[in-house]
Amino acid sequence: MRYRELLTAALAGESLSTAPVAAWRHHPILDQDDDSLAETTLAYQARFDFDLVKITPASTWQSRDHGLMDRWAGDSIGRREITATVIKTPEDWLRLQHLHPWDGFSGRILRAARAVRRALDPEIPVLATVFNPLFQATQLAGLDCLRHHAQQHRHALEQGLAILRANTLAVIEQLVERVLPFNNVLSKAEHRTDRSCPRIAPSVRSTEPTHVRDCHKISVPFCAGEIV
Repeated sequence: MRYRELLTAALAGESLSTAPVAAWRHHPILDQDDDSLAETTLAYQARFDFDLVKITPASTWQSRDHGLMDRWAGDSIGRREITATVIKTPEDWLRLQHLHPWDGFSGRILRAARAVRRALDPEIPVLATVFNPLFQATQLAGLDCLRHHAQQHRHALEQGLAILRANTLAVIEQLVERVLPFNNVLSKAEHRTDRSCPRIAPSVRSTEPTHVRDCHKISVPFCAGEIV
């Protein structure tokens, strides 16, 4: 018993002689191109034969098309350093655009995910990471700026979050309908603790639950650090 069957049995609480195993990593530099990201993801799976595969793009992948600039500066686990944010003033939230999922940098990640899914046995589940709107907002503005706008310019921030939310849902819809049918999307939340965002307005903090509820309406299974 392996892959989807093993995962399903384990999640159902069945007594098993073996446990499903999976691990993933970032692939710095290679994660900037759809072909190289797909190839290195498949090579990693061919080497270790895990029970599931996760597409691991750089955490900035949903923010790049808004103009965010970043670089890999040698981080040991492949994280990229943001070199230029996008949001400086409250009015900048109003300038965020609705993006087409298959255009720009996000299209590279969707194409990489599609290539991985097509290359693998259908019984091997494939997950893709999608970062929530508040995480993207933190990248685009920086935590201090986001905190200030949540306190002093709440309406502008909420309008910006609405755009990010719409773009995130559009990406998820493409993943579910065209890229990873019958697989899962991993929704990742960061910068959500009281220590890191001590005074985010309640209506702003509630953005993620609304986002998750809407995604459930299009039958997307969600998890936060665990397989569903």
